[in-house]
Amino acid sequence: MQPLLAAFTRTCAYDRAGYGFSDAGPLPRNLDADVADLHALLERAAIARPVVLVGHSLGSNIARRYATLHPADVSALVLVDPPAQDVAAFAPDWAREETAMNTQRFAIIRRCETAAAQHQLAAEPPPGLEACIARANPLADDKVNAAIHAWKARPAFWRTLLSELQDNVEVFGHPVATAETHGALPLLVLSADGTYADAPPNVRTALEAARDATQARIVATSSRGRLVKVAHTSHDIELDQPEAVVDAVRQAIREQADAKARR
Repeated sequence: MQPLLAAFTRTCAYDRAGYGFSDAGPLPRNLDADVADLHALLERAAIARPVVLVGHSLGSNIARRYATLHPADVSALVLVDPPAQDVAAFAPDWAREETAMNTQRFAIIRRCETAAAQHQLAAEPPPGLEACIARANPLADDKVNAAIHAWKARPAFWRTLLSELQDNVEVFGHPVATAETHGALPLLVLSADGTYADAPPNVRTALEAARDATQARIVATSSRGRLVKVAHTSHDIELDQPEAVVDAVRQAIREQADAKARR
């Protein structure tokens, strides 16, 4: 997606602290930490503002929080399939199962952290810890896959992941705050039609209702909010249909220019 964007505007991507090519940051790794890091990045890199912030999944929550805390820095928001919040209100049984799964997930992460601290993940992980080092991502090049593997061999990665996932329980356990507002900021929400395609039909209906309610509330936080439905896509719209995201960014830039011309 980035080369497509670079054809008509300057575009920058970054790895959050503790992932990819970025050093680990102080704990806890929550939304406020992510926003503070992004703000420091824009300052240190001397990137001219305001900027169009594009966030996918959890990144959409980071972008929204950034726009709330630093509104003068943001000219538009493009939010790619924001996840459902307050799922328990729509699918209580699924939410209970997810809570139980989190208990197991967090236990596995802690085991991986211990193994990394004992230098057991630098090469082939020992039996029972295969989940700590996943196979190479076929969508990434060798350099990126090597960086991912190197990070997963360190305990800092697992501490970052655990802290972030624990915070996600809090973030996504509540509906979009009624106090959240972005005034007249251009705000486009891209919604995938296949986010929950693998869920059982009855569960999928409830999860989609939770997702739709969340995204509708996000759209309503701006008088210039708009929902864009993207067909034939999974949650990863930027991989399945990158042109849809590029079009949304182009539209956001156009709306920004129109607003400036009207002043």
